[in-house]
Amino acid sequence: MAKTALLLGASGLVGSHCLQLLLANDNYQRVITWLRRPLPRQHPKLQQQIIAFDELPAGAAALREVDEIFCCLGTTIKQAGSQAAFRRVDFTYPVEIARLAVQQLGLPSLQILRPSLLLGQRAEFRLGERLGSAVFGLLSFAFIGPLRRYRGIAAADVAAAMIAIAQSGRTGVNVYESEQLQAIAAGKGRWANGGAW
Repeated sequence: MAKTALLLGASGLVGSHCLQLLLANDNYQRVITWLRRPLPRQHPKLQQQIIAFDELPAGAAALREVDEIFCCLGTTIKQAGSQAAFRRVDFTYPVEIARLAVQQLGLPSLQILRPSLLLGQRAEFRLGERLGSAVFGLLSFAFIGPLRRYRGIAAADVAAAMIAIAQSGRTGVNVYESEQLQAIAAGKGRWANGGAW
């Protein structure tokens, strides 16, 4: 049965990759995006909804239309303008969306992805991330054992892991670190054999 996905953060680094994968995936008949501004993209499966994230409970009824929710919201303090605004986007909105999803849908699972430094080409220049990417790239060999979870990860790999995890049918609350996300995206290790982390 083809599913309907709700994607939040479709204009961002991970969200744009996730949108591309969802639209190309035959398991999804419709992809709804909640956005502050419309995307310059059209697709027969894509339904863009402009919303005010501060008024999320007003959109709660729309959650009944979806089978899966992909939350890729994120920002920087510089973009947000203050620590409070940053926390609202990076923490408050995702938690509120999860709470509404449980209330409206009774979803059988919550999959939490905790990637390390996100690698990829962003629309805006972020000096700290560029420097971090360079340092992580040069020193990636040093991130072994327990430090492996801090290796940078390509945004495209995070998006691919999100889709693979959603397709896996895992239930309950599960948390995935960067190392696991990289293996899942590559179809390696225990994940490749249908095992769980």
